[in-house]
Amino acid sequence: MHFSANPLRQSLPPKNPSYALGAFQLIAECRFAGGRVGGDFYAFEQRDAKRLVLVVGDACGRDSEAAKLLPSVFSRLEDLSHSTNRPSWLLEELNRRIVAEMPSDRFVTGAVYEFDAVAGTLTIANAGHVPAILRNSDGSVNLIGEASGPPLGMFAECVYRDNRYRIRKDDVIVFMTDGILETVETDLTQMPMLRQLVAEAPAGSGGVQGFLLENVEVRARYRHPDDMTLLSLQVLASGRATPSIDLDRVA
Repeated sequence: MHFSANPLRQSLPPKNPSYALGAFQLIAECRFAGGRVGGDFYAFEQRDAKRLVLVVGDACGRDSEAAKLLPSVFSRLEDLSHSTNRPSWLLEELNRRIVAEMPSDRFVTGAVYEFDAVAGTLTIANAGHVPAILRNSDGSVNLIGEASGPPLGMFAECVYRDNRYRIRKDDVIVFMTDGILETVETDLTQMPMLRQLVAEAPAGSGGVQGFLLENVEVRARYRHPDDMTLLSLQVLASGRATPSIDLDRVA
């Protein structure tokens, strides 16, 4: 599994890296408010040319305080990443393995996304994390994958739910941590400004990522800095044709 940064080495992830992942193109940006370390992270594993697992998370706290929580999360996530079980199972198992090590006043929000371009599906399980935004190839924009359980590390036994959505060629999905959300929004639940920005952005994952970062940078000048992570993923190819349906959980 590829991780965005190594908190043990206090290394910054590459600036705005782009990953060619078979049927998907991923562009990422991770900025730590304190400099070289922070609590935001993303990780991904390409199962094959048309299947991808992505994890986005945010450890409670700032700078090295938050970064100290990540090594145990990363090691256990690495152990679990090769499982073919559903995203909700991965969150439940990850929570069980880190809860005993998590300080009582700390937690980690996170979401797991499983892409299958052949089936044309995206399966999401969310542990207290910011929802994703899906811009369909027809231009419509929706929030997807709202939290179905608490953040990781708070309770020994947690149950999460899988939500499944249709994805098609040229769809773009945007993922973020709360540093992005709180810089842009006043309505943290419905996220109207972010949805509007995603709708107005140029085509493709690069167009969406660049447009959002420009707007975030303008607004961030007037706020106390926080860790910020933003990722934009484009579906480059799809498998069998999928019927047009309302965006909703389909399994």
